Amino acid sequence: MSRKCPSCKHNIEKNGGCNHMCCRNCHYHFCWQCMGKFGSGPMGDNSGYSNHKCNTYVEGDSKVILDKEDWERFRWYSERYNNHHRSQDIEKKLREDATDVRHMLQHNHALNWTGSQYYTDAIDQLITARNIMKGSYIFGFFRPTHCPEIHKELFEHRQNELERHTEQLSNLLQGDNVETTKLSNIFQQKSVFLNTTKLVNTSYKALLDVAANAIVEKKNYSLWKYNQTGQKTQDSSEKKKKIKKKKKNFALILSLIHN
Repeated sequence: MSRKCPSCKHNIEKNGGCNHMCCRNCHYHFCWQCMGKFGSGPMGDNSGYSNHKCNTYVEGDSKVILDKEDWERFRWYSERYNNHHRSQDIEKKLREDATDVRHMLQHNHALNWTGSQYYTDAIDQLITARNIMKGSYIFGFFRPTHCPEIHKELFEHRQNELERHTEQLSNLLQGDNVETTKLSNIFQQKSVFLNTTKLVNTSYKALLDVAANAIVEKKNYSLWKYNQTGQKTQDSSEKKKKIKKKKKNFALILSLIHN
């Protein structure tokens, strides 16, 4: 699949999982997912791994959605789902060579089998993260109608964190060029592999926690309230039943994230 560089219109083909692209013709850095500039420099740069964000749909939940707008919203979410799916398919191929890489790490760098496990763990974590990202965009599409009590801004913040760390790990495993994928670099960057894998793991757990715990807007859905003496008291049973029903509806969508 090829697209034109947003800067020079030169055709670019994506052959890796990472969505950070750098045009070889004009050296413009951009995001394959949203086609926006990646990074804060005039031509973009690697700072996009810490500041790029393109996971928020611009339409508000309260807007009346016409058929055309509803289709555009569906297209926006499905594009992001499909993009992570394509990246995942590419990254699954890393598993094919993982055993050979670990054997070479043993032979060339005197690492035992357990000591090279970090490489396989990084691949597995990356593929799991792609799966979570795919499910999160399914959830994002249905959230306004099925689970409006889920805190939108917090969910999208956690989603963006996972997306950035996932791209970091993908870039680390596949590299921007041949040099970064050499065996010596895989060995020398062991601590970076471990730290980035841990970041991805922490990020996707935080994302799932937002959903699984049904974090809600306090003013509308809090299960607790305070009386005039400052003591914490349970809210009405009617409100608790409403929350329970919402959680059941949400559980159906949450299952999409895990599958």
